[in-house]
Amino acid sequence: MLFYYTIVKEPSRDLEKKFADWAQEIQKIKDNKSLNEFIKNRFQSEIIVRQNTFEINFGNLLFSNMQKFKLRYILAKFSNFIEKERVDGAESSLEEYFKSDVHIEHILPDERNQKMLKAKFKGNTREYDLYKEKIGNLTFLEKPLNISIKNKDYKDKKSVYKKSKFYLTRSIVEKDQIGKQTSVIRVDKLLKTFDEWDKETITSRGELFLKLSSKIWKIDSI
Repeated sequence: MLFYYTIVKEPSRDLEKKFADWAQEIQKIKDNKSLNEFIKNRFQSEIIVRQNTFEINFGNLLFSNMQKFKLRYILAKFSNFIEKERVDGAESSLEEYFKSDVHIEHILPDERNQKMLKAKFKGNTREYDLYKEKIGNLTFLEKPLNISIKNKDYKDKKSVYKKSKFYLTRSIVEKDQIGKQTSVIRVDKLLKTFDEWDKETITSRGELFLKLSSKIWKIDSI
């Protein structure tokens, strides 16, 4: 619920009042039927009425307009979800994604790559600077690997991404192919690989993240 409120930028004063009111309602719940009614009328309804705003705001998430710990948390949830699904739901911690040797990598380089600027953005610096900040352009990468690629083209980065321990990053370039109907294959259906990197692929990966968000931050009845 807090994740949705963060994305739609719900005023904190409104949250405090809602939580106080809901706390009183929760104290009166005695069975699953009442709990499900509460979930439907309070949580699920809150999400439904904000869905359009959520989708618009999520698509506009930028590296520069969000607190870095929140952005890292969002990326960590995506990466962690994929890792857990690959091993049939085994529990794992988000802690490793907050270590200093795990960097947030800009696939389209943070420092303008003149070659990509001309080839992919026709020299439009404002457009380049916008797309490099989008969440679809971000991924986790180990510090040594990140340092090794610096401001290189995507085609040069691809071989490095393959070495990452994070499947969310490796899958940008290629997916593992192991058997049929395995957890890996099921996860691969949620992901995309990209031969080129430009504004269309950045948008496509952002849409992929939006779909993943509906699986990760969902509020189900019991």
